[in-house]
Amino acid sequence: MRWRGGQERDTNNIAVPALIMALKDADVDVRRAAANSLSNLDDPRAVPGMIEALRDSDAEVRASAAH
Repeated sequence: MRWRGGQERDTNNIAVPALIMALKDADVDVRRAAANSLSNLDDPRAVPGMIEALRDSDAEVRASAAH
């Protein structure tokens, strides 16, 4: 991703760890958004968190983690 000044910035190095942490948030909407976002990224760092999210109490989180 390019931002001001034409410098390159790797947002996945910031976003993926934050999204993985969000999978454990108390707010179901936060977990849903995190699982949905991570399911759209091709980042192997997300795999352990997404496997754990398959056991989430919310069906929507589990469904996103499965994709």
